[in-house]
Amino acid sequence: MPEGFCLECHGKCCKEFTVYLTHLDIRRLSSGLGLAPSSFIRLYEVVPRHKHPIINLSTGEVRIGLRRENGGCCFLVNREGALRCGVHDHKPMECRIYPYGLDVHGGLNHLANYMCPFDVRPRNEAESREIVKGIRWQKEELRKYSEIVERFNNLPEKRRQDIDDFLRYSIRPWGFRRTIRRRLDQPPGKLHDRMDLP
Repeated sequence: MPEGFCLECHGKCCKEFTVYLTHLDIRRLSSGLGLAPSSFIRLYEVVPRHKHPIINLSTGEVRIGLRRENGGCCFLVNREGALRCGVHDHKPMECRIYPYGLDVHGGLNHLANYMCPFDVRPRNEAESREIVKGIRWQKEELRKYSEIVERFNNLPEKRRQDIDDFLRYSIRPWGFRRTIRRRLDQPPGKLHDRMDLP
């Protein structure tokens, strides 16, 4: 992404989109900021076209996302008259890779409905590879999260009463070996450094 790209934007994507979270996003935000998950998550009703895993609580089906305040992400802050991410070092993977996805051949592709103010392309092939690496990382994280959600959804209903039951179930180390858990907890650094604000 070009130097200072996000400085031109004033948080359009942060105001427009709901950011759905994985268990590792919640863990990174909670431990990195010292906040209880209840201070930044919200339960959203199921929107059929979205592919994020559905959590079956005894009260109904939901997805977990970042809370929204004042027409945008709860972590969107005003710094010197410009809207910026207030959790840069701990932001969810979905935010880190935006506005990119993978095409059918595994190559880099812009999302069709991205909100960036102008067209953005990686500066070189190495940068493109780094973005693809981050997207693959996110897909693996989402795959693990989907497995955890599926196992939780198969628990007896009395163990799926509310979101606290899900958080206790999902945030604990779920059979990961220590090295795998450490690797999944920390997204690729270069992707973070290049794509986000200082």
